[in-house]
Amino acid sequence: MKPKIVRENNTVKIKGVPTFTGWLKLPTFAGALEAALSVTDNPVTYEDILGLSGLAFRVRWFVGENGPTGCPCSPTGESPLVWTTIGKTTGWQLEEFMEDGWDNPRMQKIIPDIVKSIDAGRPVLAVDKNLDSAVIYGYTDQETFLVSTYYEPFIQCRVSGLGQTPALAIFLKEYVNPLFSEGFRTILKEAVTSWHKEKANIFPSEYLKSGKAALKAWISFLENFEELSTKEEPKKLIGYHIWNYQHLYEARKAAAAFLRKNAGVIPSGKQNLQDASVAYQKEADLLGSVFHPDTFWEGMLALRHAYFSRGWGDTPIDAWSYDVRKRLRQIMEQALELEESAVRLTESAVSKRL
Repeated sequence: MKPKIVRENNTVKIKGVPTFTGWLKLPTFAGALEAALSVTDNPVTYEDILGLSGLAFRVRWFVGENGPTGCPCSPTGESPLVWTTIGKTTGWQLEEFMEDGWDNPRMQKIIPDIVKSIDAGRPVLAVDKNLDSAVIYGYTDQETFLVSTYYEPFIQCRVSGLGQTPALAIFLKEYVNPLFSEGFRTILKEAVTSWHKEKANIFPSEYLKSGKAALKAWISFLENFEELSTKEEPKKLIGYHIWNYQHLYEARKAAAAFLRKNAGVIPSGKQNLQDASVAYQKEADLLGSVFHPDTFWEGMLALRHAYFSRGWGDTPIDAWSYDVRKRLRQIMEQALELEESAVRLTESAVSKRL
């Protein structure tokens, strides 16, 4: 498929790059990458990006000086480990540039390369002022870029106008045939390791719990919310929960589907992986139960909508009652048990020969 380059007056853009507003594909890196790859000869679905990057199997929770408060950084998808894994498992080699801002000489130097990439029909990933991923898909006068973000389907500005600190640009380089079987096993081994490893292998690793330790810290957050809210603004803490919860829900849906589709890649472990898929699906269904519009969760749905629509300022937090937190804690405790089962089955599968 040859991407269609549209040239109108002094504007050049890649036609067909989908928008991804609405916060339905998280982490933002996964949704933006799917959009960028969709106009190439080798697109990768959102579900497969989560699976092939390992993001589908990951969970992290921030524990800082004030305790297990959570943080928006916990589910971030942009990291060297993810970029490297994507290159091995999807075939797409990614080249990233990151500095303290777009006024940095190194970042200024790559602006002509962004123009060349657009001319070649390959969008460039970036991050917006809120550090959510975005896609640059066009330019005007080789100075002003056309950008799609999770907030706005269309922004026209200089790259520096996005206010990115740090600044990030990720280029789609060459595509090579991936060694899927080898990569699939590696991803699952890393998922098992991450579950048992207490700290995440990404900055700020000294504060990010991983896997089982992360879910336990999250449960502690729900148990000790009253105490934590004396140290940090309550609405901010609630937002951290909602943000991370949505990511976990999306990830486990993808994990279930990814294993269901690819369990046969390890023939001797096929049954184990199918059973792990069932466990992840049960977890996703459990997590998704809070989004059902019944009476008990109406308040939580309102909070979720307010957070993702950024109409957060005037939203009452009465719905975040002790009973709601207690029920959420029970859900997370059940999720922990299902994760234990899924990881155990996965570990058994990858320990077997192909």
